[in-house]
Amino acid sequence: MLNKADKEVFDVTMAEVKRGYNVSGSTNELLDEHILWQVEYKLEELDEMVTMTRETHIKRHVELLQCLDELVADWLTHTSCLPSRNSVMDLMRWASKQTINPTE
Repeated sequence: MLNKADKEVFDVTMAEVKRGYNVSGSTNELLDEHILWQVEYKLEELDEMVTMTRETHIKRHVELLQCLDELVADWLTHTSCLPSRNSVMDLMRWASKQTINPTE
């Protein structure tokens, strides 16, 4: 749970991130728009987390870990990428693109 001062720092940081992703004329403009949407969605989730109980917080992280396991397994299956030769950013880019045009 974030205290008020930490939340204020987080809000300022996320505002800077938003401005950084809002690049007009980018060759990845659609991807940038999607990342911006994700940042805004996470800000909404943060508001919920500020009042979250410890038990709810643990439950949420268990859910997130299960989703991450599924996402990584899907990425490995569809791309044949080796984790030792790819980055988390590669995974994030691939996952974001899948929300626009998923691989069969």
